[in-house]
Amino acid sequence: MPRRLILTLLALTVPAMPQLLPERIRDNKLVSKAPAPTPDPAIWSELGLEDSGQGTYEGPAGHYTLTLYRLQDSTASLVAFDWQRPADAKPGTLATLAAEAPGGSLTVGTGNYLLVWNGHKPSPEEFNALLLTIPKYQHSLLPSLPGFVPVEGRRPNSERYIVGPASLAKFYPEITPSVAAFHLNGEAQTGVFGKDGGIRLALFSYPTFEIARKREVEFAKIPGAVTKRTGPLVAVTINPSNPDEAERVLSRVRYQAAVTLPQKPPSPKDNPGNLLLNVALLIGILIVFCAISGLAFGAFRQLFRRVVPAEDGESMVMLHLSDR
Repeated sequence: MPRRLILTLLALTVPAMPQLLPERIRDNKLVSKAPAPTPDPAIWSELGLEDSGQGTYEGPAGHYTLTLYRLQDSTASLVAFDWQRPADAKPGTLATLAAEAPGGSLTVGTGNYLLVWNGHKPSPEEFNALLLTIPKYQHSLLPSLPGFVPVEGRRPNSERYIVGPASLAKFYPEITPSVAAFHLNGEAQTGVFGKDGGIRLALFSYPTFEIARKREVEFAKIPGAVTKRTGPLVAVTINPSNPDEAERVLSRVRYQAAVTLPQKPPSPKDNPGNLLLNVALLIGILIVFCAISGLAFGAFRQLFRRVVPAEDGESMVMLHLSDR
């Protein structure tokens, strides 16, 4: 069979993968495509960038651009969101990771995607419809580490999430990858504190308390480093402009373990009302069944008498127990 014919048959039998940029979003139509901007390719590679693209849409919603980045997981989406979010952005309401800039741009991190709108703010219905259209969308939980970074005194939009050597070199180059030890499944969240921005905190998370204890010793060897360990977390700031303020920031870093007991999710069987309703329904079914069965038996008996009439009628058996 010719190769061209085989490829044609495969194309007809195998369903085509949806393209990254949908042809239509509600009533707006895709009019042009362009490559998505990917500065610092090493970081995008570290985040497992699978596909990206930028599309221009026109329609009743106006003229706007949508840029999509499909990454390996939700942690990579968090890294990209913190990195690509405008410095003057305000928290948005469209998703947990959403930032609206005064210039009309909207940055959203959701699942394994980073989405950037310019010139348009989608409605929740439009946003949910888009998530159903884009290919290979995977929703998972976000890392819990950002919740341990102090909020008091933190500069807005200064957070950066670190998952490897490339993002570490970009967001906190004073720390070397060998000290961070990413091969031990370490991750970090950074933030800037103080009015003058002189305290740059990096909070590293490790799988166990023992690993964190050993890593704190290595962090303390960095010239000008001030460190603190709490549970599996290691907080470090290097060359703070105000040592006293640095100590106050470190004191606000506290690890609190959350224990979740496995619980059986409630089901309709656990509701006493449902049990009583089912018992009453069963009794009703049995009553109806008995009534129908009795009527059917009586009708069958009458029909049998008409078809096969008895000559002597029904006989009675007498035991004559009194004669004994």
